[in-house]
Amino acid sequence: MVQSKEEHRRINRENMRKTNANRKAAALAGDEEAIASIQKDNEYHKEYNRKKRSDLKTRADKGDLEAKKELDKKDKASLLSFTFSFIENRADLKQLDELETLVNIRRQQLSNNKSKGE
Repeated sequence: MVQSKEEHRRINRENMRKTNANRKAAALAGDEEAIASIQKDNEYHKEYNRKKRSDLKTRADKGDLEAKKELDKKDKASLLSFTFSFIENRADLKQLDELETLVNIRRQQLSNNKSKGE
């Protein structure tokens, strides 16, 4: 049976998830080879993202509007990701209460702007 491209990609993604889960479990168990492999993959992805961001920044500086939009989108996504990481890893209950208050204030501002027609 011949697989469609989408089916092939789905199977590959699932296999990669299993491989990564096994590698992570081995690293948590103290396997030095798994730890080194994960670190190597992380460095590769960091370098890839650095190059991609640098290319976007260069294109945006030259006046490419689409690159500028993509860069803004990535900046917002990074900020959101950082915020969630902070909440997940470091925030205590007081900080979460403050964050909830800020979110409620911002929601109120947005709903007021919407009702005014802005």
